[in-house]
Amino acid sequence: MQAEALAQVSQLSGRCHTSSPEPCLWEHLRRDWGRRFYIRLDVEGCFHTYPDVGGPFKSLPETTEAIDRYLEARRDPKMCEKQDKGIRGHLYWPDGTVKRRTMSEKTEKSEMRQLVQALVDKYNEDHNLFEDLAHELKDVLHYQSIIENLNLYYHFNFKTKIKGAGPNELSMDNLFFVEVKFIGKGKLIELQANCFCAVNPDDNVNSLFF
Repeated sequence: MQAEALAQVSQLSGRCHTSSPEPCLWEHLRRDWGRRFYIRLDVEGCFHTYPDVGGPFKSLPETTEAIDRYLEARRDPKMCEKQDKGIRGHLYWPDGTVKRRTMSEKTEKSEMRQLVQALVDKYNEDHNLFEDLAHELKDVLHYQSIIENLNLYYHFNFKTKIKGAGPNELSMDNLFFVEVKFIGKGKLIELQANCFCAVNPDDNVNSLFF
């Protein structure tokens, strides 16, 4: 099932590491809406979206169609009016929010949290952590983008808690560091987690960003 799903993505993106034993992650950029969606492929060959637009889905076309419906449901009717449509389209996104030269801090934080959530879900699945043993994302502490040797990377520090932690463990957080590499170009950009490791709370978090 997963091999068939990977073949679908490979046709669309032009690149996919089918030899990797781990499920894949992708960024789906909708430039026309100024939005990013993240897609995770699980071991059963089903696609999950972040933010959640329904599913899980059995095929990539079904996934992207669901994203289209999700966006269309948020379209501002005024953006469909023929009068001044060109001007409105230049100044506003389809949902009616004002376009800015740079992404707003609130939107960026929301999208980064969605990506980290996808990474946590992938981590749980890779390590067979289900039900009470699964990690739940608590807070994204810090993130930054880095360009090195013409490659783009994201670095994250975030906290999780164990879903089934007992009363004496509720105050215990798990601190993680993740490095994500962007691979390839196309409608879908593959995201590869080069490093996903636990961090000692006594360590200097900022020292992990380089």
